[in-house]
Order: sequence, then structure tokens, then C-alpha cells
Amino acid sequence: MARALLFDLDDTLYLEEDFVRSGIEAVARHMAPRLGVGHDELADRLWYDFRRLGRTGLFDRLVKAYPDSALKVPELVAVYREHEPNLTLSGEICSLLARLRQRYKLAIVTDGLPATQEKKIAALKLETMVDAIVYPWELGAPKPAPMAFQEACRLLEVLPDQAVIVGDDPFHDVEAARAAGIACIRIRTGRAREIPTRHPPAAYDEIAALAGLEAALASAGRQ
Repeated sequence: MARALLFDLDDTLYLEEDFVRSGIEAVARHMAPRLGVGHDELADRLWYDFRRLGRTGLFDRLVKAYPDSALKVPELVAVYREHEPNLTLSGEICSLLARLRQRYKLAIVTDGLPATQEKKIAALKLETMVDAIVYPWELGAPKPAPMAFQEACRLLEVLPDQAVIVGDDPFHDVEAARAAGIACIRIRTGRAREIPTRHPPAAYDEIAALAGLEAALASAGRQ
């Protein structure tokens, strides 16, 4: 029987596109006065470009579109990463975490720059909803290295076979689970939702949305 749930953050507890939109708004506010362009117009241009071509190179393309602006890509990246995000955790997820915490210890294990991930967690008010938060980059072991999940188990005082990893990424979350000998429930959400899991761990399940987590735990006898 499971005693702990180890959650990924981005595209698991909230949609990462919400953070991207918040960051785009911050960059637009930063740039608009210097470009003589309306904030809303600039934000719409950035959002359109993101949806069309993705996040990689987003600010490079913007700087190229305004060659006389004297703006530099590192400046825009810093604004994006360091802004205070406008994020809200849905009421359904808040209620789910509250119910789960009555039966399990809960941790978040989230990749990415710790300072940025900390801002996301603060905006979502997740600190009081879980028992531990682990940042793999602080450990020098980004996912899919299993160290951060093992550290979460240590902090929660459970053995790996008493935990379940809950995440969306077939590589970073699922492969880490296999390497650590931890059960895994993958949520088919976010950017990777169409990518199949090639090498699942021995104890593995998939669900379409986080709302199905309790049923998945019950069907696997992990409650």
C-alpha cells in the first residue's frame, strides 16, 4: 500500500501554458513603453508566435522583429524567469490534494531553475498543501535522474516501494520512476500528452486527467 505521492508540477498540477502566458504578459509590459507599441498588442504577438512556433527562440524572433529597440534576448529571458507569475490552482485540484493528504504524505518534485519554480509554487499557494518540495536542479541531478525522488522519499520517511510518482512526462517522470524502483501514474496532459511511454516501470498506470488519480490508486490497491 502506498504511503506517499510524489507530484511533478508543470503540466501535472497546473498547465504550464498558464505560466508561459503570464511570462509573456510580463515581457510585453517591460518592452511596450520602449517600443511605442501597446502592451496588449505586443502580448498578442508574442502569444501568437509561441502557439505557432513554440517557446524556443521566442525572444530571439521578437528582438529580430524590432532591430532598432536595443533590447537583448538575455534581458527578456530574465524578465520572463524572474516575474511574479499570475497563476491560480483550480478548486478541484485544491480539494483533491486536501483529500489525498488525509491518506498520504505529499511531495512536489519539480525540474527547472529553482528560483522560477519557487515563484510558481508560491503563486499557486502549494507550500501549505504538501509535506515536502524538492528541486532536482539544486541537487545537481535533473530528471530523469532518480535522486530527487529518492530525496523526497527520505524527507517523507517512506521507502521507494511505498511511494507513487505522479507526473505527465514519459521521460523525466516515468523513466525516473523506473530507475528509482518507484511506482508511477502518468497523466496524459500538457505538451507530451501524445508521446507514448516506451519503458514503463513494473508498477505503472495512465490516466487522462488528475481527476482520475483517486480511482487509479484504488484500482491498483495503493489506497
